[in-house]
Amino acid sequence: MKKHVYAFLLIATATASINAVPTATKNPFSSLTRSIESSADAWITKCISLLTLTQQLMLLNLFLPESSRSDEATMKCMQAIQEDQSLTATFEELVQNMMKPIELYINNMQKKFEALKTNNQDDIRNFITKLEENVKKLSQYFFQVYYEKLYKHIEKQNASALCFMFDENGLIAPEKRVRALPKPTA
Repeated sequence: MKKHVYAFLLIATATASINAVPTATKNPFSSLTRSIESSADAWITKCISLLTLTQQLMLLNLFLPESSRSDEATMKCMQAIQEDQSLTATFEELVQNMMKPIELYINNMQKKFEALKTNNQDDIRNFITKLEENVKKLSQYFFQVYYEKLYKHIEKQNASALCFMFDENGLIAPEKRVRALPKPTA
């Protein structure tokens, strides 16, 4: 259970107050794109396709771009996912998928830092600050890719179901879900 809570905290940190990676500029994570896209496709095939449409929409709502959601609604969404025990394995697989590119990025950056061979405290602080910022951006990029892939998957099943499921008060009743989710930008 602690691992499950840690995963939610990780995702909350990754999604809180982070600007999405701009699509018009060069993607700083282009070397990880194929891996992230492949993991999203495999996750959808292995895990998502076995879930109900409502459960799929819950997870899609978790990936909403920052500009389209409130922190309160995101927390309500995460609580609902955590309470649904049948989503545990799917969510754990998601966290594992998310951690792989982050670990690759951190390891690569660590090698670059070690090559600098510096003991200057300002250089070390600046490196750590930049690393933290980039890990947050990478997490948001991961969410963007997963949002796009999952959105398209659900759109094929039932495009009219692509609505916000949560607001600041929690789960929105199915008959009151009228606000459409934003189409992926990519």
